Amino acid sequence: MARILKSAPVVRQQMDWRTTSNVIDCGIFAMRHMETYMGQMTDWGCGLAKEDAPNELQQKQLNDLRMKYTVKKPAASQIENRKEVVKPVRNILDLREAKINELYKTGHKRIEQMMEQYID
Repeated sequence: MARILKSAPVVRQQMDWRTTSNVIDCGIFAMRHMETYMGQMTDWGCGLAKEDAPNELQQKQLNDLRMKYTVKKPAASQIENRKEVVKPVRNILDLREAKINELYKTGHKRIEQMMEQYID
């Protein structure tokens, strides 16, 4: 498969919705392209309006897609390697909690010592 891909010609598709000034939404365009492109060489449309469409239609579409893709991100419980993702986070949280408890205990002692030193 890698040999076939290496020898395949690269063709830059002419897309009506290409932009000249939007350098922010590359990821949204990429997600939309992956969602809609099925290998067709002609007559492919991803449903996005042209950049100069009236009423900033393309930007509204991109904003809607941004929300869609954000909501559809897999939840931690759906990730196959959930344990590998969750374990380091739990370790950090446990360390933070232990440090907070330690500071709380030592803080009280230091306050008592300072009060004894300065009040007596």
